[in-house]
This record gives sequence, C-alpha cells and structure tokens, in this order.
Amino acid sequence: MFAGGRPTPQPAPYAAAMAELVATYRMQLGPDHGFDAAAALIDHLAELGVSHLYASPVAEAVEGSNHGYDVVDHTAVRAELGGRDGLDRLARALRDRGLGLVIDTVPNHASVASPSANVQWWQTLQHGPDHPSARFFDVDWGPAGQVLLPILGEPLDEVIARGGIAVSESGPGPLLVVDGTELPLAPGTAGLPIDQLLDAQHYRLIHWRSPERNVRRFFTIDDLVAVRAEVPEVATTVDAIPVALRHADLLDGVRVDHVDGLADPGGYLHGLRDRCRDGWIVVEKILAPGEQLPASWPVQGTTGYDFIRVVDHLFVDPTGEDPLTTLWAEVSGDPRGFDEIRREARREVLAGGLAPDLDRLARVAAAAFPDRSIDACRAALRDLTVEIDRYRTYLPHDPAGRDVIAQTAARALAHGDADPSEVRELAGAIASPATAEARTLQARWQQLCAPVVAKGDEDRAFYRYHRLAALCEVGGEPGHFGIDADTFHADMHQRAVDQPQALLAGSTHDTKRSEDVRARLLVLSERPDPWRDLVRVVMDRLDPAAHPADGYLALQTAVGAWPVDAARLGAYLEKAAREAAQRTTWTDPDPAYEETLHRLARQLTATGEVGDAVARFAELMVPAGERTSLAQLAIRLTAPGVPDIYQGCETWSLRLVDPDNRQPPDWDGLRRLVAGAAATGTTASGKTEVLARLLRLRRDRPAAFAPGSAYEPLLVDGASPGRALAYLRGDQVAVVVARADSAANAWQDTAVQLPAGRWRDVLDAGTERWGGGQPLTEVLGSRPAAVLVRGSDAAHAGV
Repeated sequence: MFAGGRPTPQPAPYAAAMAELVATYRMQLGPDHGFDAAAALIDHLAELGVSHLYASPVAEAVEGSNHGYDVVDHTAVRAELGGRDGLDRLARALRDRGLGLVIDTVPNHASVASPSANVQWWQTLQHGPDHPSARFFDVDWGPAGQVLLPILGEPLDEVIARGGIAVSESGPGPLLVVDGTELPLAPGTAGLPIDQLLDAQHYRLIHWRSPERNVRRFFTIDDLVAVRAEVPEVATTVDAIPVALRHADLLDGVRVDHVDGLADPGGYLHGLRDRCRDGWIVVEKILAPGEQLPASWPVQGTTGYDFIRVVDHLFVDPTGEDPLTTLWAEVSGDPRGFDEIRREARREVLAGGLAPDLDRLARVAAAAFPDRSIDACRAALRDLTVEIDRYRTYLPHDPAGRDVIAQTAARALAHGDADPSEVRELAGAIASPATAEARTLQARWQQLCAPVVAKGDEDRAFYRYHRLAALCEVGGEPGHFGIDADTFHADMHQRAVDQPQALLAGSTHDTKRSEDVRARLLVLSERPDPWRDLVRVVMDRLDPAAHPADGYLALQTAVGAWPVDAARLGAYLEKAAREAAQRTTWTDPDPAYEETLHRLARQLTATGEVGDAVARFAELMVPAGERTSLAQLAIRLTAPGVPDIYQGCETWSLRLVDPDNRQPPDWDGLRRLVAGAAATGTTASGKTEVLARLLRLRRDRPAAFAPGSAYEPLLVDGASPGRALAYLRGDQVAVVVARADSAANAWQDTAVQLPAGRWRDVLDAGTERWGGGQPLTEVLGSRPAAVLVRGSDAAHAGV
C-alpha cells in the first residue's frame, strides 16, 4: 500500500511505503475494453516502467457507456467490464506482476437517463420526498413534493393528444410509459384518468426546453443528477466499491471526480480517508494560479491540471505575445482581452442553462434576508459568481476563502450592475454567515461557482478566444502569456512541500488537446512571423461562410494535429463551435453552418493551395514540437509528484478533445514499441525511449523522487540564461531542459552550474560531466533535455 501526507512535508499518520509509487498509467475502460483486456496489457505496463494502473470508473454505468462517469449504481462493479470477479482478477494479476491499482470514483452525481436502471432514483420518483432513497439526490421539492422531469420532446398536452403517454401492465407492477421511457407510478394511482394520474405522481413531466428545473445536476446535463454526498449514509454508499477493494487489499488509491461539486468537499474527503485507511487519494480539482488546496484535506493532491498549466506556460516565448495578440485581433475582429470574453460567457450560462440554479440560490438568499427581493438577490449573486477568480471557495473550513470573497466583491462592484449594497451584504453573509439560512447560502453559492466557471470558461470562453489555442486547456489561463523560470521554480518548490504525491498530468481523458498537440502549438509563440505569413495566405482563401475566428481555430488545430484527416478535424470544429455557442449550439444546432465547418476541414486537409501550405508549415513544426514535448516530458518525469501517462502517450499522440482522445490506441503497436525500447534501449519513437529511461531512473533512484526529497534550482547564467532551465532532485539527479526550440549555437556562452561530483546523462549514454560550470552547448547541444545522475553507479540508472 502507499500514501503520504499532504498538508506539510512531514509524513501524515497514514503514510506508508511510498517508494512503491513510481508512475500511473491511465486506461479508459468500456464494453470493448474491460478488465480482462486490461489484464492482458499488464506486461506492457511493467515493461514501460509504471507502478500502477489508473482505471476509469468501474461502477455500474449506463449500458454501452464508453467512459463510465454516468454511474447508475455506486455499489455494483460494472457487468460490461467483467463484474466484481473480473475486477478481482485484474487486481490480483497486477499484484502478481508487482503493480498496483488506482480507480476513478464519482461521488458527485448519478445517471438517471434510464430511471429503471437507478434503484434509488426509481424509488424517489415512486414514493416521493419521504422515502429513504430521496436523501440521495439534491432536489428542491417545494410545496408540491414533485421532481420536475424534463423528458418530453414537446409540450405535455401535445404528447397526451398523440397518445405518447400510457400505463403498462407488462412489468412486475403498473408503469407509466412516456415515449418509450418507463417511469414508476405512485402506489394506488394506476387506475386514475390520465390527467389525475399525472397530477398524483411525485414527479411532473415537462418539455426539455422548459427553463424550469428543481434538481441540481452535473453542470447542465439533465440525465446526471447531483448526489448528496454530504449525507453520511449516502457517502458510505457512494464509496462502497473503493472501500470494499481497499479492505480486500486489492486497491491502492482513488481519484475523486469533480470534488468541487460537493456541498462539503472536506467533510466527504475525511470520510473517504477514514473508510479507505492509508490509501492514496487525489482529487480532480482545478487550482487557479497561486491557489493551494485546503490544508485540512486528507489527500495527496490534485490530478494535475495545475501542473499542465505551469509547464505549458514555461514553454511560451513572451516575445510572441504582442504579435500574436495583434494577429488574433486582426483575424477575429475582436480586440477584447480574455477576461472580458470570460465575463460575458459566465453571464450567458447564468442566464441560460444554470438559471434554475441561480434562481434557487436567490430564493435561499431572500430567505436569509427577508428585506431583500429575490430579483435583487439574484443580480448580486450573479455579479459575485461571474467575478470569482477560481472554481470555488471552501468555507467555513478554509479561512482563505474570506479574502477571496472580498476580492470577488470588489470586482463585482467594479464590473457588475447589481445594487452595491446587495453585493456587499450578500458577500459578507457568504464569507461570515451568522444564521442557519446564511450558512445554507454559503454552501450553495460555493456549489454554484464551479459549474459557472466550468461552463463559462472551459466550455465557452476557451472556444471563443484563440490567440494561442494551446493555452485554452482545462485549468488553463489563456489570458496570461508565459511564466519565467523563477515562477516555475517557486511552483515546483511549493509542490514538493504541499503535494509531493500529486499527479503530474500531460494528457487526460478531458484535455482539449493532447500534450503533443499543445507542444507543437506552443512553438508558435517563438515563430510569430512565419505563422502570420501562413495565416494571411490561408485565411484569405478559406470558405467565406465560416466565421474568421472559427477559421483561425481550424488552422491552428490542423497544424497542431497534422496529419489529421477531414473527418476528425470536422468533428472537432463542430464540437468546438457548439461549445462556443455563438453560431451553433448543442440545443439549437445550425446544420448549414456546421456543414460549412466540415467544408473548412476538407479544405485545410486536402491537396491544393490551402492544404499544401498547411502541410508545408506543419512539417516544419513537427521537429520543434517534438523537442518541446520531450522537454516537457523530462520535467513531468522528474518534478515533485507522481507522473501520469495517458493511454497511447507512450509515443507521439495527436489527439483532440473527447471523444477523439478516448479512442482506443493501437495496443499491439504500443507493445512492440515499448518492448523494443526495453530490449535495445532505442526505439522508433524518441518519446518512448525518454519515457522508458526516466521511469527506470525513478525506480532505480527512489530517494531522489520520494516525498521529502528536495527540489533545488540550479543556476543557468551567461548570454542566454532564460532559454534553459535546470534543477536538482534529492541531491542525486540534475535536470536541464531547453525552454525554446534552439540549436546548439543559440546557447552562446551560457552554462549550467552542476554540483560537485561525477554526472552521467541518462538520455545520452556514455556522456559524463563533472561539477562546476558546464556549457549548455555541451550539456544540451541540440537536444531538448539532459537528465544527469550523480555517482559511480550512474550507469545502472537506465544508461
């Protein structure tokens, strides 16, 4: 087993055998790739050098789901994956090979797409708010005691008139069937006339376009209903599988999905810690720049989106900011900065899909302050929510949230239009509630912030602002443009203290672009002039029916993912445009415009003037992008934390947003690559070789990477110090990376100061250095990274 302390560098009481945790490998499970298929890849994972398989959710989910986050039963292992027997076989096979298992768990929501598949939901609908199952779901029952079910494709009277609603006696009891969806009937109501029967239920059928909702959801997805994990019995049920596996000694750790959706994240995590004992726990939590996890949380850290942001910005050339900003404004016709676009998008989602959630919050506020109107409360809460600079606060258990709320209120007063006295009063009540009603307001406002930020930023603004698309990543800050080495070192030092066992991600099942696509696009910041030349040639020739902003995103995507076919690119552009919600949307798609986007994809990828220009430019970008990716990989495999490898990323992976990034990789091809790297030390993919060598280094030199091991910047000085970065891990491993795509002659008289001793480069067999100033022309040359180990036994560390 393994685990480690989060709040301080000292190990917490549940720390144990952390040297076993080397790296994780994220695998997507589904009906076509279940537990036995995963078990068949164990040798591949062992040869690669990871220590743990990190699996997508294993609980019973909607039939046919290819991701598993639509859980219908938290207590049952998914039959389509192989059931509990299959999961046990996989866990034991991993143990036999010296590997461990980490699983994804989903405490925030459950699927109700098929009501009969979710027993608690079925019982809630059948028996109403007084039934024990009703405590599972976050429903604002109101005086009528009914759940609003937005499942109708047209108004209720029209559905009744065409016979779309009927009572069926074919099941174990009478059922209501609504256009093929089965629903329970309240006891004793089956024989009533249809209008009376519908009125007698604990649910009310409404059109899916109705703005009414009284169930908190996962963002705006009606089929994913929020689970009340703040209720102890509910949390125990939600945690049934990881707890059972931990107690059977078959599970090492848990990744907690969407922790920000919970009413009391800290309380839930303490309960999970108690139930899972000394297991490793990481949370899907997006940290804003400068934000730290609440110190009281008994977890090892986050799943790594904050790491992605820092490392991506490290490889942004600041000299590219002005030309790329000017070019984006010229192409898009929109000179606004990202903050303005983000503010606009957040307001839209609060006026649209999340309006019921804001309305519910406004009613809570009005109950806490009877002298305030619901409308005035709604306006003030809207402005506060729009201006928060992170996903949420964690009051009352994290006092830092009070300062955040004060700053949020100041921005709301500067940019919003609500009554200033309302903003101040509600902000004060949220920060320091004095009554039970105000405490409810505090909890529910914090819950609302996360979906507003996610939907407003990630699902709208990130698809509207394309100055440098690589920075529009989950947890990203596209309004910023790069960081310096000192900022990076400070972040890594803090990570070594606070999150020495957090995940270090590069690609995930949720990233909008894989690590290799982002790396290639980051190089645009170094080459704004040739990029501008390509843009001006191509944009004038693109289909004029496409909006220029969409054309600009399409061009970046084609270059970043090249070679990409028209079908993949077109599917991406269609999803991106629907997320942006400006010219087509998920609820009101515009087929004509979406066909324009597919024509655009064909134009950019086909042989011809435009396609040939894109291909020539992309070919020039490939080597630079690969060098940037390898430099980032070297950092991920040596920085404080636990590296995660997403499936397929053993080699170059040019995947886009889901569902593209959730497609199964070529497992046979990956096995051959890794087997070749293990047998010969070389392979067709430089990425595979770097990965295998550095994972071997982590196994051979555990003290350099274990919790408590030091992170120390190394001095880079001379003519071009900003173009490289170096640091020491645990007094044993020195890492030097090129921050820019530079040939050896770009280093001029720049040197890195190595500590005393004999050093050998893991990534360049046979190369030795000695302590003192070492010219970068020799340490790096034209290579993107050097990883040096100290001591006479360095040859055993993968060299």
